Amino acid sequence: MRPLPALAVALTAVLALAACDADDFAQNDDVEAVPATVRTGLAVLYAGADAAPGVAAEGACFATGLTDRLSLDELVDAGLVLDDGRVAAATPMLEIDVADAWVDAMLSCTPYADVAARAAGADVTTYTLCLDDAIPPDEVRAALVATLSGGFDSPEVDALRAAEATCA
Repeated sequence: MRPLPALAVALTAVLALAACDADDFAQNDDVEAVPATVRTGLAVLYAGADAAPGVAAEGACFATGLTDRLSLDELVDAGLVLDDGRVAAATPMLEIDVADAWVDAMLSCTPYADVAARAAGADVTTYTLCLDDAIPPDEVRAALVATLSGGFDSPEVDALRAAEATCA
């Protein structure tokens, strides 16, 4: 008859824990995000920690543009700013509205063709002319939003990939 009391104790413990509100056990280690720290972190997320001065300036412009478009709470909700107030080490999949703001901030600072040319190691002028000829700007924007929000199989993403392959 020994197993029965042990089972009863275990069942009682499970029922007692189930009746507890999980929020009573939640950690409250959230740290209020500091806007300047968030902007610095977003600039590094965009440009990289060891960016050349021109690219670092683009990152700073982007960070300012994004924080002008989204509140700190929206950045936290999007997973771009963590509960400890730091910016995420990598860009998470974003909701469409956050991806829209991201792309608007990016394009307000740097034409996409410049970014893509740098990534491809191509001449910016030649690459820009080719890309502008290969795909309309609204499709580039739609492809960027789709990519940031997980729509990798969209026709716009396919069109941008094809244009980039042609221009590289």
